[in-house]
Amino acid sequence: MMAGRPPRLAEWLLRRLLPPGVRGESILGDLVEDWRDAGETTAASLTYWRHALSLAARYALRRERPHPLDSVHRSERMFLDNFRADLRYAIRSYANNALLQPSPGRANEVSRAASPEPKDGDIHTFKVRDNVFMLVGDGANIVVQAGDQGAFVIDTGAGKLTDKIVAAIQRLTPKPIQFIANTSFHADHVGGNARMAEAGADLSLPGSFFANVGGSLGAVTGLITRVGENATMIAHNNVMVRLQGANAPAASIPSDTFLEDRRRKFYNGESVEMFYMPNAVTDGDSIVHFRRADVIVAGDLFTTTQYPFIDVKNGGTVQGLIRALNDILKRTVFEHEEDGGTLVIPGHGYVSNEHEVLEYRDMVVIVRDRVQAMLNGGATLAQVKAARLTADYDTRYGVNSGQWTTEMFVEAVYQTLKPAAAPAAPAKPAPAQRK
Repeated sequence: MMAGRPPRLAEWLLRRLLPPGVRGESILGDLVEDWRDAGETTAASLTYWRHALSLAARYALRRERPHPLDSVHRSERMFLDNFRADLRYAIRSYANNALLQPSPGRANEVSRAASPEPKDGDIHTFKVRDNVFMLVGDGANIVVQAGDQGAFVIDTGAGKLTDKIVAAIQRLTPKPIQFIANTSFHADHVGGNARMAEAGADLSLPGSFFANVGGSLGAVTGLITRVGENATMIAHNNVMVRLQGANAPAASIPSDTFLEDRRRKFYNGESVEMFYMPNAVTDGDSIVHFRRADVIVAGDLFTTTQYPFIDVKNGGTVQGLIRALNDILKRTVFEHEEDGGTLVIPGHGYVSNEHEVLEYRDMVVIVRDRVQAMLNGGATLAQVKAARLTADYDTRYGVNSGQWTTEMFVEAVYQTLKPAAAPAAPAKPAPAQRK
């Protein structure tokens, strides 16, 4: 490798596979500039390789395919489909070999991406699509579907700016907040539950079965009270159980819970579906799909600001998270070359599409495979951490301080992959002593 120049083989690969229109400063120039900014080190070259492989694969997979109804090209189409699958497998395997793995003991790095989350003490409203909006500024992203029937709110933030959130929702619709759905029981998703529910009303409940028995049930459970006077809070049953176990105020605990895989409503002229994702980030995660707008609210199953927060103590597992991300990808449809189409709102970060969820899923799978390989070799947790298995992703997702760090993520992956210890065999009774 020549001094002052990135890996020649990677440059050759890009020039062979990238269309001529994107070979200039737009991509190759930017990659070289990033490589030089990183100090032209071996670590920078490894990062250059990862980006080169990703870009080369992306453009190789985007070549025009023949129409599926054209019998003349059916064999070619089958070849291209197989080629796509083989290339994805090869890239994933290549990403796990020694070339792209960082040297043990490499210093921690942190994300260089600018945080998209404002911290100015105000609530910012962004239109996502149709009548679906994202509100940011108070913990996790808050999503609002607004219309003639009222507001359907997904998550309520950390609870520090709830009055401002309610005011922002009232600017979207004069009707009350009727439904609140929680994708998780983590504090930054449910912190505003009580205040926001109090500001709303479920006009469908007065005179219903729940109104007639609500007083009796409320006296026993503390959950179904003031029926219809507040917004109805919806979540998977495990969210209610976890919040009760944490002694959360009764007014902040969802009372409309479900145990099955799906909960659905038709609201503001649109089908709204809530899907349970077991043992992913926690044991109570759900996603919400606004079908007409084609917007998926992913909660903390997908973020653009850090590594996944796998809450092992509360039922989270890396395998469950990968299953959940695959489930999201089964529901997305891209408009053109993996861009556009279904929009995915993360728990934290910016609105994304299928391609960004796919890259995030692949990152989790690659880290999982690296940790599993070391586990299979008998490595301890300390050895796995020292190997810096996430180093080529740390400049995108790395965090070294705060509630969730890179090392915590690696440890969570390790703990959920580590085989459970076999129960100790019962002690054999001592042989009887002869007299």
